[in-house]
Amino acid sequence: MNNKIRTEMRHKRRQLSPSAQTLAADRLLGVVSRLREFQFARRIGIYLAHGGEIDPAPIKHLAEIAGKICHLPVLHPLKDNSLHFVRHQYGDTLKANRFGIPEPELRQHRMVPAWSLQIIFVPLVAFDSAGNRLGMGGGFYDRSLAFTRNRPGSSPLLIGLAHSFQQVDHLEASPWDIPLHGIATEQEFLSIKRKSIKRKSIKRAPIN
Repeated sequence: MNNKIRTEMRHKRRQLSPSAQTLAADRLLGVVSRLREFQFARRIGIYLAHGGEIDPAPIKHLAEIAGKICHLPVLHPLKDNSLHFVRHQYGDTLKANRFGIPEPELRQHRMVPAWSLQIIFVPLVAFDSAGNRLGMGGGFYDRSLAFTRNRPGSSPLLIGLAHSFQQVDHLEASPWDIPLHGIATEQEFLSIKRKSIKRKSIKRAPIN
């Protein structure tokens, strides 16, 4: 079932016109910018849109203007199917990884562990109201964020970004899937009520 959903949603994303994608990205910015967690966070992880994903570029731009430190995911050079995060700001060099997705060059910046970030904005293919996320199928984010299971009430806050049409009634979750704390679309922010989540874990932090 999940593979069928993945195929359908990826097709729908690619059918969006450039103007529709731009409008969705602008509206998504409006939703995210009102989140208190985003306003107070100083170290965030974010991604570059690929394959019709809703574009978080306006969010990244606003974050940089506000003095936040933005990090992009990179394929870990030593650990298979794992991600690390590298600081990136406008104008820094990017190069395509083996999937054709631009990422920062490790020679220019050092990697930081995911646990050191306060918010990580996560791409997805589909989601449900319980916070279950369907990714591309490689398990990169689930594997890289597995440590959050042992850090209840701590950062990072995991927020999925998606077009509203990517919501489905139910996703079949696997034991290794990492659920999200919230999902932001161009229409609304869906907060996932989980007993382990304490929003006060995000505090103002000095910029290093």
